[in-house]
Amino acid sequence: MKRLPLVPFIVLLSFTCLMAQGTPQTEAIIRSILEGEVPAEKKEAAPKTPVPAGKKPVQPAQKDDKPGRGAQAPGPDEVLLKTGIQLYSATMNQAALVKFNELKSKYPESPFRDSAAIWAGKIHFGANRPAEAVREYASIAEDSGEYPMALYSIGEAYYKGGTIPGAIESFYKLSSQFPDHERSDDALLFLGNIYLNGG
Repeated sequence: MKRLPLVPFIVLLSFTCLMAQGTPQTEAIIRSILEGEVPAEKKEAAPKTPVPAGKKPVQPAQKDDKPGRGAQAPGPDEVLLKTGIQLYSATMNQAALVKFNELKSKYPESPFRDSAAIWAGKIHFGANRPAEAVREYASIAEDSGEYPMALYSIGEAYYKGGTIPGAIESFYKLSSQFPDHERSDDALLFLGNIYLNGG
């Protein structure tokens, strides 16, 4: 009878010990990810290949140990985008919208500008402001990688706002111009639902 209280204690102690053993390995993995290096146990020697006579063997590129030459820190535009996404994920949509708008106004030529517009459009769409969402999505240029997603999102926003012809046009444009895009089939299904519902 006196051994029964010891069993949970022993289980708890052994679990704690097991967790403590994994901590250094976990820390090493996290450190290697942050530093952009492959962990020591994952590094493998390159297979040796014979070098033809008269040619020098090609040496693998050496990592430059000079400070400031390693992986670059993200720029302020990327930081704004990532901060906005984190705020959005934490359902702090107004603060996220401020970050996305700041990115778009301060860095209009940024490669992250169109992603910020997509995220800002999502916030407007979720807040039942489809006209503002369409404005955000429509600001994305046709040569952008975000353009197909913008077309789909424009269609959704038009549909939510009751502008059925605009929704049909956007979904049709996406499915015809970008048939291999991940949202192309969804656009066709959305079109089918519109037509079935007499839209």
